[in-house]
Amino acid sequence: MTEASATEATTGHAPPYPGHPLKQPPPTKGEQVRTWQKQMVKRGFDLKVDGIYGPKSEDDARDLQKMAGLKIDGKVGEKTWKCTWECNITLPK
Repeated sequence: MTEASATEATTGHAPPYPGHPLKQPPPTKGEQVRTWQKQMVKRGFDLKVDGIYGPKSEDDARDLQKMAGLKIDGKVGEKTWKCTWECNITLPK
């Protein structure tokens, strides 16, 4: 990851929250999941960008929540969504 992309990954503004949490089961599917997964990959998480919020997405959401001091529930609600873009958390590659 270049220095510029590392900065972009941690200082950008979150896109609008989709209005419902990303969660499973059943797995949330769609472009909003893909958007979140892409940002998690930018942050250094080893996550498949497939638009399906499955067990690996939930595990990574829990890890992000733990690192950010958020409620750890594995769901990408409004606070976790915003933190995915705005919290200063990036894993080393």
